[in-house]
Amino acid sequence: MTHHNTFTRFCFFSPLAALTASKIGIEKGIFLGLIAVALGIGLRGAGNTTLLLGGTVLIGLGIAFCNVLLPAFLKRRYPESATTYTSFYILVMGIGAAASAALVVPVTTLGGGNNWRLALMACLPIAVLANLTWLSQLRHTTQTAADSSNQTVWRSAAAWKLTAYMAMNSLMNYVFVAWYAVIVQNMGYSAEDSGLYHGIALLSAMIPSLLLLPLLSQLKTPLYPCLAAVCFTLTGIALLLFNQEAALLAGILMGMGTSLGFIMGMSMLNWCSTDANHASALSGMVQAVSYLVAAIGPVVFGYLHDLSGDWHFSLTTLLACCVVWGGCTVLVSRQKMRTESVLPSTQQENH
Repeated sequence: MTHHNTFTRFCFFSPLAALTASKIGIEKGIFLGLIAVALGIGLRGAGNTTLLLGGTVLIGLGIAFCNVLLPAFLKRRYPESATTYTSFYILVMGIGAAASAALVVPVTTLGGGNNWRLALMACLPIAVLANLTWLSQLRHTTQTAADSSNQTVWRSAAAWKLTAYMAMNSLMNYVFVAWYAVIVQNMGYSAEDSGLYHGIALLSAMIPSLLLLPLLSQLKTPLYPCLAAVCFTLTGIALLLFNQEAALLAGILMGMGTSLGFIMGMSMLNWCSTDANHASALSGMVQAVSYLVAAIGPVVFGYLHDLSGDWHFSLTTLLACCVVWGGCTVLVSRQKMRTESVLPSTQQENH
């Protein structure tokens, strides 16, 4: 339920980010997101239920702003190497997620106590450091024209193809994150082993970033890496269905597949956008719809399990959705990869 509520907030906050960037600039919009994340972490550790919920909303707002505006920021500042930087920051995100997940239990049980408030606030120093680091960017102001791209992007067939691809990627990823450990435990593995397998699977998501970093700038078409992402994920789901002894391999393949799919989706967002203005609007649309699917997908997956009494029906349905993702991959990979320079008529940068 917590994941469902969080993704629903992301869905509603994502379009707001592009609008905010048109008013105060991309750099200040990202800074607002970083402040919201830091404040949210602090509130969550205050020990009050109301503040806990309020902090969660702020974190959702901040993450949505940063997720939407970072592609536009990279498109404006580093138009020739935006995809490489995208892969790098996704790698860093994966490292941070794995590290924070690994530290939660040790911090909570520190000294033999129940330090859940300390665990909730453990990432606060990193959030504060991110805010301080970003201060140097505030002397730049890249404002986007929200009235043009924000209105037309929702009527673009190319934008909807990319959105469909990213939505299916989100469905695969968040069903995997939410249910993989539970499925493995229901297969007969111990809680310790299922948790360990889940951690290894999440760590394997870093492998595509490491491999793609030196290759993205030379990539001529996104088709083959995207198809590889689908095939990895499809094979992982099939192993969970038909070979329970390969549960760990299944998790590794799904972790790699969904991560590779996300990297390519964010890269295509840069390739398909003409400038920072377009990237901001396109990112807001893509992530709003993707987070909506991410909110609904795991709930429906769990409901299908309850309906059938086992995981076979749920996994078979997920397998079919993976085939649909493959179809979306073929469609979106036909889009022209753009390398045009920034259009001065739609965005301004002040120093």
